[in-house]
Amino acid sequence: MFDPVGAARPFWRAYPDLDPLNPVVIVQIRPNESLEAAIRRFKRQCNYSGIFKSLKANSFFEKPKVTRRLAKIERARTIKRAERMRRRARF
Repeated sequence: MFDPVGAARPFWRAYPDLDPLNPVVIVQIRPNESLEAAIRRFKRQCNYSGIFKSLKANSFFEKPKVTRRLAKIERARTIKRAERMRRRARF
């Protein structure tokens, strides 16, 4: 498929080996930026993209039943939190 020069296209099309479903963090060091600041930006982008969460989740095998049970507990926690916030916002 032909892409005209300057046409808007998704970020990953510029990098054909990147898959949008497998997030890859790319951090370019800015002029006059310290290495520590670049590492902080890298860590923040890893957190936002969910890389650490997926690494932790896939670090060991979890039975499907356990996964479903934990998801159910998390849903209940989310509902309770939303209900608490809704009650607090009314008054």
